[in-house]
Amino acid sequence: LGMTVDRPLVTTELTKSAVRASAGRSSVGVAPPLHRGLTAHLRTPKSEVAVVIRPVVSKMPSGTTLRVELLAERRGSELRADVTAEAETVHVRVWQDGVEALERVFLAARRTEADLLGDALESGRSEPITRDAIRMAAMLAGG
Repeated sequence: LGMTVDRPLVTTELTKSAVRASAGRSSVGVAPPLHRGLTAHLRTPKSEVAVVIRPVVSKMPSGTTLRVELLAERRGSELRADVTAEAETVHVRVWQDGVEALERVFLAARRTEADLLGDALESGRSEPITRDAIRMAAMLAGG
C-alpha cells in the first residue's frame, strides 16, 4: 500500500482503573488482565494510519488469528469491517457510518502451520505479497 512505519509497535498498558478493578475480583477462574494492546503508526505521503493489536485469551494454539477488525475514518465518514474465523467458516461484516453494508459467510477450513509450510515449499515460487507482508510485520515489530 506504499506505507512506511512511522512508529513501531509498543505496548499500551492497562489503565489504573482497569488494574484496580481486576485486583478486586476473585482470582479463581478469572484470566489475568491483558495489556490494552500494541499500537503503531504507519504513514503515507498524505496521511497517517494508526494500528492497534489487542490480544485475547483463547483456547486456540498461540498465534491463532480469530478476529480482525478494521476501522477507517475519512472526511467525516467511517468504514468498519469485522472478519471473524469460526470452525469451518469466515464471517465478514462491513458497516458504513454505522449502517450495515455487507454480510458474507465463506467456507474456509482451518489450516495448520504444517499445511501452510508444506504448500509454500511445494510451490517453489516467491510470493511478493507474502514477502512484503513479512517485511512490513518486521518493521512494525521494530526490526
